[in-house]
Amino acid sequence: GVDLQQIIYDGGAIGSQRSIARQEGKVQEAQTEANLYQVRKRVNEMYFSLLLLNEQIRLNDDVKALLLSSEKKLAAMVKGGTAATSDFDNVKAERLSVAQQNESLKSQRQMLQRMLSVFCGIEVSKLRKPAAVGATASANNRPELRLFDSQLKLSEVQERALDARLRPTLGLFAQGYYGYPGLNMFEDMISRKWRLNGIVGVRLSWNVGALYTRKNDKARLRVQRELIENARDVFLFNNNMEQIQQTD
Repeated sequence: GVDLQQIIYDGGAIGSQRSIARQEGKVQEAQTEANLYQVRKRVNEMYFSLLLLNEQIRLNDDVKALLLSSEKKLAAMVKGGTAATSDFDNVKAERLSVAQQNESLKSQRQMLQRMLSVFCGIEVSKLRKPAAVGATASANNRPELRLFDSQLKLSEVQERALDARLRPTLGLFAQGYYGYPGLNMFEDMISRKWRLNGIVGVRLSWNVGALYTRKNDKARLRVQRELIENARDVFLFNNNMEQIQQTD
């Protein structure tokens, strides 16, 4: 036996599924861009944190050198009786505090260097201060916004697919077989012979099951859009706060 079927009109179901697949690909692409941006942002934060730590360590070394010089002068003055021992002890305690702070800063620098090495895949030992720092990306150019837009577009495509599920489908079919009994029942009652049998036609089908879930499906997509829009508003607010902190 042979059974052939060909869809002529599917109500746009195949086209809507194809559109959903394409839009899902765009969402994944935007998600990858957003993730890469966060990685680059994290690398930049660690890079400039290391530069800041290097500068703080250098300044602390200068302060420690000044305090050590003052400590030596006060030690000589204490021996000569022209300075109080308490002044010498205060300067020494301050120098030791600066030295302890310096060791803490060096420990933080070592930890950041290891983290930056893992992120970049290379051994980071020395850093060069950039000649100029470029302007930070504005909110309109952030990949996160493109991700939100792609997600909203996907929701719209999915909603159009719900409409396509409500439409009937029209198709051609052809069936044929060789056997007994055949399609001609009257002929088979007269003579028992194996014969070729076939039928062709047009089939119209309509699955009304989508009507029962349509309301819930549309409500789910509406909530999904609201969550995406809320996440975009929160992102814009946080980004504005970040820009204000960077410019102040």
